[in-house]
Amino acid sequence: KILHACEERDEAYITCREVLSKLNETIPDSVDLKSSIAMVTETGDMLYQMSDADLLGMKEMDSAVLRYTLKIYTMTTCIAFWKNPGMMPFFVCRIVRITLDHGVCQDSIFGLVLYAASICQQRKVS
Repeated sequence: KILHACEERDEAYITCREVLSKLNETIPDSVDLKSSIAMVTETGDMLYQMSDADLLGMKEMDSAVLRYTLKIYTMTTCIAFWKNPGMMPFFVCRIVRITLDHGVCQDSIFGLVLYAASICQQRKVS
């Protein structure tokens, strides 16, 4: 956060990617538009299969490592907005998928909101 606040976005982005890598997350250097659309669509299909009751009844994420991973993804997404906007759908979809697989935490909500924004952006681009 400090690097981002000091407008050291390149260093902040690299640091976040390195931390995610150490958390066993594989981060591509870039994602093309076709892959981005496929990720957002696939994530949407997963969400579509869930009822409102399923979403509201999701368990709390019990892994501290995964909660930390989502926090880093959240920071990375914010930095990517300025540094590498084409990567935002990848980061957002990872937040949503980790949430669906492992439960909700504070940063899950951020991911779901940004996922909705990704859908709007895709429709604008398409």
